[in-house]
Amino acid sequence: MMLLEVRALALLLYVAESLSAQGKETKLDDTLLFVGIISGRGYRHRRLAVRDAWATRCQVPGVSVCRFILADDEVTELVEEEMQEHQDIVLVHGETTYKSILLKTLFVFEYAVRHYDARFILKTDDDAFVHTRAMIQQLRLLCESPDCRRERLYMGKQCRRGDVIVTPGHRWNNEEYYNHTGLKTYANYMFGGGYILSADVAQALVHIQSKVSLKFTPIEDATIGFWVMGMDLRQIDHPKMNSNFWPCCFKALERRPGHKQVMGFQLDEETEADICSDDPWIILHKLDSPSKMRYVGARVAACRANATATAHVVPASIAPWVAKIGNPGASGVDAS
Repeated sequence: MMLLEVRALALLLYVAESLSAQGKETKLDDTLLFVGIISGRGYRHRRLAVRDAWATRCQVPGVSVCRFILADDEVTELVEEEMQEHQDIVLVHGETTYKSILLKTLFVFEYAVRHYDARFILKTDDDAFVHTRAMIQQLRLLCESPDCRRERLYMGKQCRRGDVIVTPGHRWNNEEYYNHTGLKTYANYMFGGGYILSADVAQALVHIQSKVSLKFTPIEDATIGFWVMGMDLRQIDHPKMNSNFWPCCFKALERRPGHKQVMGFQLDEETEADICSDDPWIILHKLDSPSKMRYVGARVAACRANATATAHVVPASIAPWVAKIGNPGASGVDAS
């Protein structure tokens, strides 16, 4: 199939799905969690590793669904083949610019609320491992209502009062934010490696964008915090959602004395201590090679194989929040 035909087909499919979803009698597919994975041209190796490590196991009807998000000008012949083989790539219809990550992120929210009856939406990147099973268990524990709707949730690893950098040429320059707001510090926001909005919050952002347009700035995660700062949300700073901007979680490779070969991967002590605990890491961001992504996936899979019956333990990371709400959504906590 020719490249233009693939793009045209993707556009027609998106329009058809959007029109269908707007019908009052249309029943959207029910899912607790929609995961949008931001990716791009040249990152096929990452997507393959993510599927092997966790995204394939994320595809559980009625529970969770994962989709990779690319721009339609990032489609190559290899991406065409990948789309046809895996059926898990969705295209944003626009040019790749400095706004691309934020545009893709907003598209995650738009696509999720228009095509799924989702309760929660996770935005993450193609260099992040997501422990979807543990995440789903925790989200159910955090539900204020039995059906997990209207949860007013914004959860991730929080950056508090971060400085707005206006230095010319700086990687994180956001003079546009400063000029628009007059603020020298950001509103509190969740780091961009992985954060969750409940569907009601995402729906509100999509509605505002359709009516008056949201302000775009170059720093995606800080902009999301800016967009929601006027909303009365439950903002949960989750210590096990590792969304750093430096390489994650592994000890430096070592060579044993007298051996030519380098020792295999080893997680650092902090990560290793909780990888299989009752309060596990649910996001590990900045895994800087496909081999490391697959290694973490295999380690978490091994945890499941050796797990004891602790599905109803409330993880310490969210225990204060669960205590506040009396845990009405805890029924059926275990998510296969």
